[in-house]
Amino acid sequence: MSLRLPSLETDRLAIRDLRRDDLNDVHRILDREIDLERNLSIETRRHWLEWSIMNYGELAGLYQPPYGDRAVTLRDTDELIGVTGYSPMLHPLSEMLNGKSASEARWLPEMGLYYAFAPAHRGNGYATEAAQALIDYAFEYFHLKRIVANTEFANLASQGVMKKLGMTLHRNETGEPEWFEVLGVLEQSQA
Repeated sequence: MSLRLPSLETDRLAIRDLRRDDLNDVHRILDREIDLERNLSIETRRHWLEWSIMNYGELAGLYQPPYGDRAVTLRDTDELIGVTGYSPMLHPLSEMLNGKSASEARWLPEMGLYYAFAPAHRGNGYATEAAQALIDYAFEYFHLKRIVANTEFANLASQGVMKKLGMTLHRNETGEPEWFEVLGVLEQSQA
């Protein structure tokens, strides 16, 4: 079985590997959404995109899960409207909510899930639709026990997506690690 993520389709969306000609759209979406403080140059983003494209084949060749960013496009027009993907979880984030360290955590197969969409395409259910496609694929083909997503306290829209996906939301009041404030957890039995 190949672990390379195939193109996925939903009623309105297509999820596919990124391509070199996606650079400007992806840069605009990620610069606005994720890298606002870092203000990455287009050249830095180009290097990241090249690495992402190369990574698809490298991970598949090593029989590793298909981590990394994927383009989300409208099926009718092929317009790139967002980015979604899986991230590796080397430390089960859901265990950190119980105050456990990495050495104390129960190790269960889990993946991180993320999404970022252009402002003009928010509020249409696209993030939920794309994320659900990735969840369905991961549970069916990778036999994961859970999928997690994280966001900031202030990002109520992302928390809303997590709730629509059936995730249980937890607030991380400890401040550690600093990059995750709200954690959404979806156990395979919930899906």
